[in-house]
Order: sequence, then structure tokens, then C-alpha cells
Amino acid sequence: MGHSGRALSLVLLFLAVACSAPTAAPAPAASMPAAGGDDWSSVVDAARREGEVNIYGGISGGMREAIIAPFEKAYPGIKLNGTFGPSNDIVPRIVAEREARKFIPDVIVGPATQAVFILKPAGAVAPLEPAFLLPEVTDLSLWYQNRRWWVDANPPFTTLAFQGYVGTTISYNTHLVDPKEFTSFKDLLNPKWKGKIVSNDIRLAGQGGTQIRFMFNHPDLGVDFIDRLFGEQGVTFSTDHRQMIDWIAQGRYPIGLFVSSTQLKSAADLGLPVAEVVGDALREGAPISIGGGTINLADTAPHPNAARVFINWLLSREGQLSWQENVQQPSLRLDIARTGADPAAVPKPGVKYVDGGTEEFFSTSTEEIAVIVNAAMERSKL
Repeated sequence: MGHSGRALSLVLLFLAVACSAPTAAPAPAASMPAAGGDDWSSVVDAARREGEVNIYGGISGGMREAIIAPFEKAYPGIKLNGTFGPSNDIVPRIVAEREARKFIPDVIVGPATQAVFILKPAGAVAPLEPAFLLPEVTDLSLWYQNRRWWVDANPPFTTLAFQGYVGTTISYNTHLVDPKEFTSFKDLLNPKWKGKIVSNDIRLAGQGGTQIRFMFNHPDLGVDFIDRLFGEQGVTFSTDHRQMIDWIAQGRYPIGLFVSSTQLKSAADLGLPVAEVVGDALREGAPISIGGGTINLADTAPHPNAARVFINWLLSREGQLSWQENVQQPSLRLDIARTGADPAAVPKPGVKYVDGGTEEFFSTSTEEIAVIVNAAMERSKL
């Protein structure tokens, strides 16, 4: 099914949710200009008159803590109303609400390719760059590689990534596995690991999507490698990251693939014998993953000035430091300390990475990946 077909199915599925959602205040016919023009103090004054901003967000660990209290402290008088959930729930909800003529979110944080493939064609997101007002946000020299990390392939650009971390694929039991055994992804094909690998189910959208596409697109890996990995190695699938981490720690499956880095780190901090192979330590390199670190301005935002204040705050030095400390993933801003971020996840100067957060990168759909994996697993049964 194509992206447009999936969008229609999601709209129908979640229409009932939208119909039961609280009714928003009547939406303006178009985005309202800030009172007094684009002068920052005028925008803030107008935002305080609006009194609130509605944020729809994903469920990245620490997101609530990163944005709600810190934003309200920075801009007293503007209440942040947060609605959080998996992107697979949030995105169709937004589309369904719009179908019901309910314009509720002002800003959307988290969805990346779904924002481009689903929300953008539905007209649910607006061009984002006109909302950038603060000099510390507009100054490209303050951002990694001196550029904006747009997810969109073409203008108008609506979805911006503000975090980026070196994608990791392989996790392991520190008592049973020597990480020096892994210098290439192809080391996963060693017969000694057959039946000893657990993997997040990458036939479903979500965790591991960037890494599996990196494998798919890499000239030294590609379909042949994916076919061998899932056709020869007896990989066990799960969608429960805590369970997978327990299995790795117990040694039931000493190797894990596409397991949540955040949850692995938390488990390691508690003393469990789990760790990850550093992503850019492998011969084939690594992608920069953006995870849930993206932002969109909702089209027909009910609180347009408060929306702009929030966008500029989140992309500011203060906002990005709060995000990084709570979500524990590195910001793409260059002028903040790496507090909270795993040093191994921070992109290194001078190292060439694949941008794993673009529309082009994700042009291979999850369904296409699933076909390859399922065919490999079926053949292994013969």
C-alpha cells in the first residue's frame, strides 16, 4: 500500500477518536500575524494574551519533563497543554481531527517521516521557517554542519530535526560477548550467533527503522545481507524492549538488534550486564538518527503566536539543553554542553555519516522491508 493509501486507512480508523476529542476554540481562517509585526516582544505579548499553546508529541523518554515545566518557567502566562502518544496514534488523530474540522494542536513534536508522508499531504502542517524569529535560532553557524536538518525532500519545508545521534544496531551481554568481535555488520553472520539473537520487530514502523534502511541502502550490505541475517541466523523477534533487555542480560539471547538505546542505558545504569557496540566503530559506518527530535508548526494553529514562542524556545540554546538533559539524546546545536547525552552517540567532527532522517532515506517503506525479512524467514523453514 502506498503512503496515500495508508493515510486514508489511518484517517478512517481514527475518525471516531477525533469525533470524541474536545472541541477546540474556533480556528482562524489563516495563520494570524503577530500583533505589532514580528518584533519578538510583540510576539510574546500576543502569546500571553492567547494564554496557552497546545503541543502534540511522541513518547520519547523525558519529553514531558523536557518541555512542559521548563517552557512555562521561561514564559510565565503561557500554559503548555501536552497530548502525548506513539506517532502511530498521534499522526492519524491529527488527520482525523482535521477531517472533523477540529484544529487543536499548535505545534507537533516527534513524528518525522510520518509528518512528511502523511501530515504534509493532508495539509496539516505549515511551512516552518517563517516561524524562526530569534537570532540564535536563525544563525546556521550554531547548528551541526551549518545547516538546517530538514526531513522534507522538497519545499515547502515543514519538518525540522533538531536532535541527531549516531545510530547503533548491536547490543550485547557484557559477560558473554566481547564487543571487539564486531568490526563489521557482517560479523552478525558468524554461525556461533545462530539462535542467539533477539531483535526488535523491524517489520513494524518504529525503533530500528533508520538502521535497517542503512543496511538496505549500503553497497556492501543491501538485500543480500538482510536476507542472510534473517534467513540463516534464527533471529527471534519481539516488540517489548524491557523483555529483550532482560533476555540479553540473562544470556538467553546474548546479542540484541535494534533495541532501545535509552532503555539499554537505563538498564546498564542499574547494573545489568548490557551495552551497545558503538555505531561508528563498524567498518560500514553509521547513520545519524533523529528519533523523536523533530518539530512542526500545525496548519491553522489556534494559538499562532504562542506556537511561534514555543518553537523558538525549543530550538534555542535553553530549550535544546533542556531537551538533551531530559531525553538524553544529543542536540544538533553546537553551542551547548553535551550534558545528559551518551558521548558515543554524539556525532564526531570530521566523520562522514549518512543522514538517516530524510524523506529520501525513508523512501523504502516498512512494508518493503517486511517483504524481504518475511521471505528470508520463510525460506529458512524449508
